[in-house]
Amino acid sequence: MTTFTDRNWNGWHPDRPDTAKLEPRTPGNDHEFYLTNASDAVHEMGISKSYSFIKGTEYTVIFEYRTLSETDIIVLAGGLEQAYGPHPPSPGWTRLTVPLPYVKEDGGTHPISIRLWSRSAGSEPHRYDLDNILVRSIPD
Repeated sequence: MTTFTDRNWNGWHPDRPDTAKLEPRTPGNDHEFYLTNASDAVHEMGISKSYSFIKGTEYTVIFEYRTLSETDIIVLAGGLEQAYGPHPPSPGWTRLTVPLPYVKEDGGTHPISIRLWSRSAGSEPHRYDLDNILVRSIPD
């Protein structure tokens, strides 16, 4: 599980370095962090990591998110897009579980990307927070 504790990205990296940063869970806490967009002007944020999958095994990615505006959340695995949205504003942490059907058929090593972007335009502030990311197999 990736919790960003002690600023550990656990192999995840931002799709564009200027769009994401780590913030303390509570002010003054230098131990527990979450991922957030770099500024309110950033309309999208994405992170990626490669995983090895066993053919024939089902997998899911589970994570928590918060948003200030209506947001689309896209999870890509092995080139297959799982679109989840739009999601209403969520001031509290919301858990999302996304199945990864492609990797069951194919196996091998594939990148997984999680992308969040705002559907609102104009000067409305955009805020995306992401934490507690887990990619796991589903037992038979």
